[in-house]
Amino acid sequence: MKRLSLLTILLILSVSLLFAATTGPRIWFNNSTMVSKNNLTIDLSKTIYKPRVDVAWNQSNANGTYNSTNYVAQFGVSEISHRLILTIETDGKFISQSDPTKYRNFSMSINPVYNSTASGGGGRLKWVPSGTLTQNSSGAYTNGYGLLDTEYFPNTAATGSATLYTPIANGAKQYVDSTMKVDTVVNYWVDFLICMDPLDTEALKHLAEKDDYIATIYVTWTCADDGAACTETCNGYSHNGSTIFRLRGYYGSADNIKDEAYLYVVPNENTTNINIRALAGSGNTLNIGSLQLHTTPRTTAYKDDGSGQAYTWNSKVYIYASSSPLTTTASSTFTLKQIGGTKTIPYKIVIYSEDGTQKLIEYDGTDYYAVSGNGGTVKNNKYVPLGNMTTTSDRYGNVFSQIDFYGQIHISIPDAINNTDGTYSGAYSSVVYFNILCNV
Repeated sequence: MKRLSLLTILLILSVSLLFAATTGPRIWFNNSTMVSKNNLTIDLSKTIYKPRVDVAWNQSNANGTYNSTNYVAQFGVSEISHRLILTIETDGKFISQSDPTKYRNFSMSINPVYNSTASGGGGRLKWVPSGTLTQNSSGAYTNGYGLLDTEYFPNTAATGSATLYTPIANGAKQYVDSTMKVDTVVNYWVDFLICMDPLDTEALKHLAEKDDYIATIYVTWTCADDGAACTETCNGYSHNGSTIFRLRGYYGSADNIKDEAYLYVVPNENTTNINIRALAGSGNTLNIGSLQLHTTPRTTAYKDDGSGQAYTWNSKVYIYASSSPLTTTASSTFTLKQIGGTKTIPYKIVIYSEDGTQKLIEYDGTDYYAVSGNGGTVKNNKYVPLGNMTTTSDRYGNVFSQIDFYGQIHISIPDAINNTDGTYSGAYSSVVYFNILCNV
């Protein structure tokens, strides 16, 4: 197995479970194939202007950027007979996970596109249906409106949220701009673009050289029609749903943005304030931090016929805890060592589910990586159980998969301590290593 990173590795990128279907009515959310692992990690020193309507795909100038460097996700509908209300929300900050006082402001632009055929690439921009739409005698909606070239696409810069209505996308005739042009709409999608204003003196005060900046973006959609229409589904997929995706940022530091799996360890205040006397022999555990593992979205193949299948991340990436960094020799047990003294206190690391209700696995510190042929394994195969993969699809139906694991890190001290002579009194320290193995 290829060994990626050790201990506190930096980032989170998540895109939540959504839909995958190759034919018929579809609702999808995914990182397009243009959104590689490279541009899911953002250089926070850059300036990326939010795009005006007159900025076409693959352009970047003073009026905005719209290309693969800031295109981070896509939401779309195809062959559905009801409109959806799409909303994006964010606090607009890349926040350092190790120092939340450090951040970089950003906004998201949502650029609408439609296509009049069931397949194919780019479509027509400049149409944002909004509000309570009315129908004419032919059944077409009449108050979609076109944006002027000097206007901006809907974005979160002013309020932290932006909303638009998706059109009916079943091939029926629609008015598609302010000139009352009629066209058919079969596919309709929204490109999500990240935008960042130039750094000024004030913004620089809030930045530090770190590569653990995380941004969180929330996407929701609801059926815009009344009554039974709101409960109908597309091949089993609801017209109402939500997802979250996250982006990683770095500033002023070298960064290997080609990694496809990221381990992130976040200690809390208990790591420097463990009451050993109360915990020892009590049978209880103490939450000392969180553990997260994320992989980039991946498919076996990107094809226009939608035949790409989910990549088997659940057999490619593993993590475990040890008293030593990644090593091929036996490790010692976890031990708290007395500072300035000779006493030692054995302990264990216990991984719980994100909500702390389920014990997943326990480590005593002795696990290590054993080389075997071209790969290897951890002694006793004691990997943290990462749960199921989540899947999404693109507009062609290619299935992408990823792992997004969240867990709590606890410490337990199994044995009671007899400190009647006071020799165990004092401060103690220890190190826990979380190692990641990735064979991609």
